Amino acid sequence: MALKQGKSIPLQEDIDPAYEPSAEEIADYAQWLGLDLESEKELVWICREGLKAKLPADWKAFRTADDGEVYYYNATSGDSSWEHPCDERFMKLYADEKAKLLARRNSKDQAKSASAQAGKVKPGVLPPLQLAPLSAKAPLPPLNKPSLQPLQAPASSQASSSAPAGANSAQQPGSSAITQG
Repeated sequence: MALKQGKSIPLQEDIDPAYEPSAEEIADYAQWLGLDLESEKELVWICREGLKAKLPADWKAFRTADDGEVYYYNATSGDSSWEHPCDERFMKLYADEKAKLLARRNSKDQAKSASAQAGKVKPGVLPPLQLAPLSAKAPLPPLNKPSLQPLQAPASSQASSSAPAGANSAQQPGSSAITQG
């Protein structure tokens, strides 16, 4: 990386062990990571850790004298970067943890869906028939009722020959009675 020519001011890294990033700092870092603070609340810890991360060994922070931009320089390797040397590590950590979170959510959703489906359908039982409500405006079709006529008593000579078996309560001689037990 090419840095601007000019004087640079070395910065002393002195992180207070009790330091906790502000909500604004966390929101800025989350935005930089691509983390959605509403839907990925479980991953906000990555923002805190990233903001509190110390520089790796051999890295030093510098501020440019002309515009005050901070950059990082590794005296051993000669590498320099406008990004904190740990940012790539936290970007990868976020990607890995997000994948795990999505996998957990998907497995929970699938389990919920499976249990909901299992609760709805029982083996050998059809689900209830869903009927649409009748419209109050649509008239009902007329009922086709058969006309009812009074029954006529059969003639006495026809009654004994045409009556169904078992219709008479009197038992004929030589026939056996069937009883329900």
